[in-house]
Amino acid sequence: SSGINAEYGQRRTRFTQKLMPVSHTCYASVEDITKTARSMLAETFHNSTPKTFSIVYKARNNNTLSREEVIKSVATVATDDDKWKESVKVHLDNPEWAVVVNVCQSIAFLGLLRDFNLLAKYNIDNLTAEWKVPEKEEKEGDGLAKEEEDVVKEGDEGVKMSGEEMGAVENDKDSKEVKDEQVTETVKSGRDKSDATTEKLIDGQQTTSSSDSLATES
Repeated sequence: SSGINAEYGQRRTRFTQKLMPVSHTCYASVEDITKTARSMLAETFHNSTPKTFSIVYKARNNNTLSREEVIKSVATVATDDDKWKESVKVHLDNPEWAVVVNVCQSIAFLGLLRDFNLLAKYNIDNLTAEWKVPEKEEKEGDGLAKEEEDVVKEGDEGVKMSGEEMGAVENDKDSKEVKDEQVTETVKSGRDKSDATTEKLIDGQQTTSSSDSLATES
């Protein structure tokens, strides 16, 4: 199926749990199911080629159909009223073909599935439960791991080679810190000069005020 790697049995779908192919649909009545089954099985079953089959029936939200009646009618169609009973045999454990009849409310879904039991009834979880990484993929995985390890080693060597430049980086850092300190001192010195100039201006204003007072008194 499309959800399984046919070569290794590897899961290739994330959410799908089970596949149930449908080739024919009809109204959920014994008469319509019998007619539809005849159309579906004629080409494969009505010949002298030996084959085995089973009938899988399941109904949901439907209590009008009789399980036994549906199975009996489909089995009669499979052997074409015993015309091909010598070549078409019932095998419940491991049939070559499974005639699947799924009924949901008033609709019947029919399908003719090969190796249904052998393929875990098309249940992807069961088909891939014991899947292991093939030796070929393991070797390829080891090669990838080795390549990653080589890349890491090359990276380590690159770090060692650039170690000689670490001193220059540290010197640049120290120079930057020294420059920052010099700028800070320059700014601080400028602030001190500004404060001194402001004090001189204030003293000059006070002296001028005193002179004006003396002139007024005179």
